[in-house]
Amino acid sequence: MQQADTTEEALATYPDATPHLIDGPGSKAKFMTAIAAALSFPDWFGRNLDALQDCVRDLSWLEPGEHLLVWRNPGALRGGDAATFHHVEDILTQADGRTAGAVTLHVVAVD
Repeated sequence: MQQADTTEEALATYPDATPHLIDGPGSKAKFMTAIAAALSFPDWFGRNLDALQDCVRDLSWLEPGEHLLVWRNPGALRGGDAATFHHVEDILTQADGRTAGAVTLHVVAVD
C-alpha cells in the first residue's frame, strides 16, 4: 500500500485508473461497509477479513483496467480498532499492484 499526502496526489499517481474512495471509517463494521460500497463487492461479501481478502484478490465484477482505491484517513481505523487496522493494512498491501484477470488494483492511503 502506497502513501500520499492528499487525495489529489493519490489520484495523480494513477491518472488513468478508475478511482474508488473510502473516507476514514473508524470501526471494522464501518470499514467493511465502506470498502464494499467503494469497490462494488458482490452480495456474497461476508464483511470479515477472509472475505475482504477474497474480494480484493478477485475483482472480476469491476470493469477491466486499472482501479485505484484511495483510503482517506486510515488513522481513524488505526485509532478505533488497531488489530483490524493491521490486518486490513496487510491485506491491502498484498493487493496493491496485483492483477486479477483484466483488473489491476492500486491502493493508496492518504493520512
